[in-house]
Amino acid sequence: MIEGDLMPHKPAILTATVAVTIIGPSRLPVKSLPSFLTVSRHRIKAALSFLKCKNHLYRNITISD
Repeated sequence: MIEGDLMPHKPAILTATVAVTIIGPSRLPVKSLPSFLTVSRHRIKAALSFLKCKNHLYRNITISD
């Protein structure tokens, strides 16, 4: 279990908890995966800010810079 109120968690923890499943009629080229799985830190921070404001389960988190 992940402990603490700091969000987002350190990358070492995230790599152990995030999984992606791609389902489709054809194989996705391996070379397209890195850009497909890129996440913007700004968008993660915006999503966490929204959750902190609107969801009581996230009320006490600390968002890292």
